[in-house]
Amino acid sequence: MERKQNLRSVTGKKKRYVMIACIAVMLVLAAVLIIYAATHEKKSFHQPEMDSHAVEGTPQPDSGFLYGEVPTKYAYHFSMAANLYMQPDQSVYVYFTNASENTELLRCEITDAKSEKVLYESGVIKPGTYIEKLSPTMDLDNTARDITVKVYAYKDGSWYSAGTTIMNMKLQPW
Repeated sequence: MERKQNLRSVTGKKKRYVMIACIAVMLVLAAVLIIYAATHEKKSFHQPEMDSHAVEGTPQPDSGFLYGEVPTKYAYHFSMAANLYMQPDQSVYVYFTNASENTELLRCEITDAKSEKVLYESGVIKPGTYIEKLSPTMDLDNTARDITVKVYAYKDGSWYSAGTTIMNMKLQPW
C-alpha cells in the first residue's frame, strides 16, 4: 500500500517567522541605502571668496615679464605674465588681470601638470582689478615644472560658469 504524504499549510507561527525575516531584510537594506547616500553625497558648489589682495587698475610689471592679453574663445578676456618664476618665498608673480570691459568675475588656479595638485590659486577678482602675485598652497621644491593654468569665469551675480580657459606653461625656479 502506497502512502501519500499530506501537505500541510504553513502554520501561524511559521508565517510570523517569515514575516519577521522579511522585515529584518528590508530594514538592513534601508540602513545600507542610508549609509551609502550619506557617504556618497554629491559635493555642492561653494561660492569662491573674493581675493583680498586684488588691486584696482592695470599692473605695471617690470620689463623682464612677458605680460599681455590672453585671447579666449569666450566673451571675457584677461591678461597675465607668460613667464612665471618661483620667488625665494615660493610665491609667483602672475599679474593676473581682469579687463575692465568684462562683466565676468575671474579666478586663477595653477596646478602641477603631472600630479594635478593645486600649487597656487587666487580668489575671485572683479573687472578692472588685478593680482600681482600668488602664494603657494603647499611647500614646493625649487625646480622647474610643467604647470596648467586654469582661469575660471563666473557670471556676476549668479555664479554660473562663463567658461574656463586652460593654458599649459612652465614654472621656472628662482
